[in-house]
Amino acid sequence: MRLHHDMLNTAELGALLWKQQLGAGITPSSPQYGKGTSPVIPDYILAGSSSGLFEGNPAVDPSKYSFEQNGFYQIIRANKEGTNWFKEMVQSAPTQSHNLSASGGTDKSIYSLSLGYYSEVGTQKYTFYDRYSIRSNSELKLTKQ
Repeated sequence: MRLHHDMLNTAELGALLWKQQLGAGITPSSPQYGKGTSPVIPDYILAGSSSGLFEGNPAVDPSKYSFEQNGFYQIIRANKEGTNWFKEMVQSAPTQSHNLSASGGTDKSIYSLSLGYYSEVGTQKYTFYDRYSIRSNSELKLTKQ
């Protein structure tokens, strides 16, 4: 039984693009994965180009990149193992509902009290809904009939 959808990681996407191009009779080539018989995942991404850079290249020296307060660091190490983002963002979503009530009375009065709690966890992580409820009702006979 699967708990989550299977998502492509970086290596699987590269392999899929290669198979697609080979099936179409095209020599595989990609600005991100290079050229050759199989895709190559770069060691760094966003290092001044969309194709990425590899370890040992002088351009990956962090001192060549400036970090600005409102910007972001323009050199990022690639996650070659991949991340299952669906699994990171989605979860199972159980619900709970609890109710407690009491009622009673005499020939001159009737009462009813009810307390409730409902909890629902969202399918996206860190989302939820909680509801509390209370209800009271009473009836009194003040005069003789």
